[in-house]
Amino acid sequence: MQSEYLIAINAVSNIFDKIGAMPITSLLVLLILGPWVSLVLVTLMQNQRLDKLLKANDQYLDLIKSYEVCCKNFHEFATYSVEKITKVEHIAENNLFCPIVRRESKPRDI
Repeated sequence: MQSEYLIAINAVSNIFDKIGAMPITSLLVLLILGPWVSLVLVTLMQNQRLDKLLKANDQYLDLIKSYEVCCKNFHEFATYSVEKITKVEHIAENNLFCPIVRRESKPRDI
């Protein structure tokens, strides 16, 4: 069996001699440095993705603030409308502006 191993090793060394040292060296460099290069590239891409996510988060925060201002204005408008409707309801119940109804019913104090 050892002779088979020696024959295989001899065949591989003959192939290396025919190819030369440059492809083997480049293959070794690729195997050693390849994972590190890919790790750096993945890290850079993740940082860009995180920056985009933070920018989108800031935009959403601005949107929420503007929506809050809009809702505050709507709340003031709704409060004002309720006050005016309550006043109109009070006037309608007392009927101070209709002389015909005022003659027929007793005037109420406001």
